[in-house]
Amino acid sequence: FAGLPTHADVPVPSSNLSARNVLTLQPDFSSLRILPYAPSSAMIMCTAHKQQTKELSPLCTRGLLERVLHEAREGIGVDFCVGAELEFQLFHSETKAGLPQPVDSTTFANTVTLNEQEDFISTLYDQLGQQDIPVELIHAESGP
Repeated sequence: FAGLPTHADVPVPSSNLSARNVLTLQPDFSSLRILPYAPSSAMIMCTAHKQQTKELSPLCTRGLLERVLHEAREGIGVDFCVGAELEFQLFHSETKAGLPQPVDSTTFANTVTLNEQEDFISTLYDQLGQQDIPVELIHAESGP
């Protein structure tokens, strides 16, 4: 979310957000999904709106994407199908010198880790499917 950093629950100074100038979230109930790994919890996508005016905030990344898609469709007659590439890294539960150790140290697109982590990957695949998140491809990446 463009007004908040990923590492803390505080506004980014350049966002001009403060306790008096905050955003409210408007849920999109069509995106509501029960989390298969936490069945008493759910996720929902939201758009961010200015509290005083209720206008869509320019800091709302979901709103920005919708504006760009609308301008392309109306302005030049182009439609897009937009998806996300979800990336993650697996770590061993034990650390070395206090640092997490990756499960995989192979090169890009190597299938060794996919084979070794088949149980986890299968569970992840099933849980993404239960949340209506289609998976088109799974492959190993290179990581630190």
